[in-house]
Amino acid sequence: MASILTILAKGNNPTEFVKNLKLIDNFMYTYENILPLISLPNINPRIYYNQKGLIPKNILDIIHLLKTSKEINHVIKKISYIAHLNEV
Repeated sequence: MASILTILAKGNNPTEFVKNLKLIDNFMYTYENILPLISLPNINPRIYYNQKGLIPKNILDIIHLLKTSKEINHVIKKISYIAHLNEV
């Protein structure tokens, strides 16, 4: 099952934007073994991808933590994910 998580950061100016991306990256570093970052530095949205088997509950747990964390929720504009079977 392949999974993609995208996080769109808020930011009104370049300095605030880069600061918010760093906050997101620092938070998601904990989950690097589950969803490695594949987007380039300072590019919005942040894209995390795993082509191996990932339990959908794990990605939903990460999203829940992102939404409930007081430190990170205020810098996120939008979260999107997809997890689907891709074997034939």
